[in-house]
Parts: sequence; C-alpha cells; structure tokens
Amino acid sequence: MLPPFVRANLVSALQNTPTVLEALTASVPLGSPIWDIRPDPQRFTLREVLAHLADWEEVFQNRIIRIRDEYLPKLPDLDPDEFAQQHHYAASDPHRQRDLFAERRQATVEIVKGLPNRAWERKGRYVEESPRVKGPMTIESWIA
Repeated sequence: MLPPFVRANLVSALQNTPTVLEALTASVPLGSPIWDIRPDPQRFTLREVLAHLADWEEVFQNRIIRIRDEYLPKLPDLDPDEFAQQHHYAASDPHRQRDLFAERRQATVEIVKGLPNRAWERKGRYVEESPRVKGPMTIESWIA
C-alpha cells in the first residue's frame, strides 16, 4: 500500500497530464508532418498516441470501476494495435483527440478522488494470461 502522500501525487499527475499534453502539442499545426513520424516501426506516431490515450482513458475508467465494484473481476486484455486499426488512429484529428483525452481524464480523476482508501487495494485480473501483465493488479497499480 502506498503512503497517502504518494497517492496524492498520483492523483495530481493524473489531473495535470492534459495540461502537459496541451503545452507540448498546442503549437503543432494540424498539417504538420510531426504528427505522423514513427520513431520506431513498432510504436505509435504522435497522432496515434493521442488517439490511444483518449480511447484508453475509458478503458482504464471501466477497469477501475469494475475493480471497485466487483470481487476480482475478469478484465479483457485488449490489444492496442487492434484498437488503433479499428478506430482509425492514423486518420484522427490530434487536437480533437487531445481534448477528448482531457475530458475523459477529468472523469477518471473524479472516480479516483471518490475511491475509499480500501478500494485502492482491490484487485482485478485479465480473463486470460496477458503477455503484458502477470497476475492480478490493484487499482493502485492501474493508477500508478
């Protein structure tokens, strides 16, 4: 269990991430090639990163709520690359995705702020063994 001041720092980081993203991307015009540079063939472009963050924020909200409300819920292990293809990340408007992320993140912050202390230690697990995460994870782990 993390000390209260560390949890407060996590909530602050959650709350301020949209401000940081705004500062980093607001001056980049929509037509800039910077949005579509792929720094590594296996990784997302900046455009795709913002779309991923916006979509995944709802995924994390769902996980936190289910773990809070259910006993050891079985969570789907979603594939980020499949999500990117299905939701057309490569053609998304990065400024809109950044704003959508900010809206969704605010909802996440409200959910997290409303968690009782004991809920931070509640656990969820993937339906099937995940190549990315082994074993059950606490809400605290998801937030961190």
